[in-house]
Amino acid sequence: MKHLRLYLFILIPLGVFVIIRVCFGFNGLYGQDSHEYLRFAEWIRTALHGSAEPTSFFWPVIYPMLGGLVSYITGNTALVLQLISLCAFIISLFFFRGILLMWHPTRITEIEVFILVTILPASWFLRGAIFVMSDITAVMFTFGAVYYLYRITFTAKALHLMMGALFTVLAFFTRYPAALIIAPWAVYATVALFRKFRFLSLAGALLVLVGCSFLLLQVKSENITGLITHPLITYWSINNFLASSFSSADGSVQYYLANVLYAFSAILHPAFLLPGWVLVFFIRRRDTDQWHAKLALMSVVMYSLLLMGLAFQNPRFLMLSFPMIAFLCLPAFIRVYTKLSAWRFMLPAFIILIIMADAVVFTYSFRSFYRLNKLEQTIASDLVTNHSGNTAIYTFSIDPALRSYHVANPIRNMWVKEYDDFEKGALVLYNCDAFKRQWKDRNPVKNWEKLQKEHQLLVLSEYSDGWKLYEIR
Repeated sequence: MKHLRLYLFILIPLGVFVIIRVCFGFNGLYGQDSHEYLRFAEWIRTALHGSAEPTSFFWPVIYPMLGGLVSYITGNTALVLQLISLCAFIISLFFFRGILLMWHPTRITEIEVFILVTILPASWFLRGAIFVMSDITAVMFTFGAVYYLYRITFTAKALHLMMGALFTVLAFFTRYPAALIIAPWAVYATVALFRKFRFLSLAGALLVLVGCSFLLLQVKSENITGLITHPLITYWSINNFLASSFSSADGSVQYYLANVLYAFSAILHPAFLLPGWVLVFFIRRRDTDQWHAKLALMSVVMYSLLLMGLAFQNPRFLMLSFPMIAFLCLPAFIRVYTKLSAWRFMLPAFIILIIMADAVVFTYSFRSFYRLNKLEQTIASDLVTNHSGNTAIYTFSIDPALRSYHVANPIRNMWVKEYDDFEKGALVLYNCDAFKRQWKDRNPVKNWEKLQKEHQLLVLSEYSDGWKLYEIR
């Protein structure tokens, strides 16, 4: 049974991946960010061949860099990036197991069942295994860093410190906010080594941090100031803690929850910790008495403070803090596990019910991403087949997908600037219903309104979800 549970750490994510990739043909690409990761990964691959033009990349570089390096050997960059996400998900599960075993060394069965029931099938977390996005890779490096940094307090081995430093750098250059999750553990490990007079080990770790950071900064065409100039950071404010509507570089948006609730929502959100509604009643104050629990709580609070001040909400941002929140619920899970074990059929029924509910939530939440993926491919296929050439296309939001699917037409992004005039005979790919509220009084809507006012627009094609292709007359 012990080995079976460990095999399930691999077989379940792999099975989900095969079903989604092979049966449904989902290639992991959706929305602007995933296509941008693909673009930069392909640039890395081209650069390795020595034939790449200079380019820029706004986000941290590790995830697309890994994709570019592997696809240099294997080809098919999109598939490689998707497989990296799958492998990162599986490796993360084993890091979770290792971390929890250090905290509760006598609870191996409960820990493995806990991971299989609460973390692995969490629908918004499991999606990370099939998406071309950096989130789950950031989770792998973040919790790899936590694993090695906390292990130092038991062994004080230089190798563990070096690995902790390396994983910290990799986590930071995969998703910058990962530093907030790692920071308490890094401080704790540093203090422990100071007390043991391991100054050479600390110096070696510092060398790893600085050296690896310097090398990774060379991959970017711009420096790390992109972190502090990111619109999400420049719009950060304590005034956003209780707000649920925002106006920023990402337009005007309205959410259901205030930021203070959203930042901690993973504990009760059915797409994250589905059994959280049960576990909260079994949480006790003494659960945070030990140092590992205090550090985990500090990680969650520090990261959540960042989320609370942002002028934007995205469930993806919760993926870094979700495992740590789940870890804090392990003592409560052990109490539930112990109580249900007293009845012969109650524990299996409870586990089956949670997994079935997670499967329903996963299926429901995946539909919108699957629909967007197919829509992007449909539109790109129509443009390549029926409108290929030198005709310019004015569009917004979907332009990275068009490049991924080899639309060769010149593309004019309607967000970049307010155009003085538009080329007659050019195409316009736009979604009026989707953009009119969020982007009111901003370039996309201003350009659209100017087009309607100054030109006749002939509808050439209509797609799902409100997208239309026009010709400027």
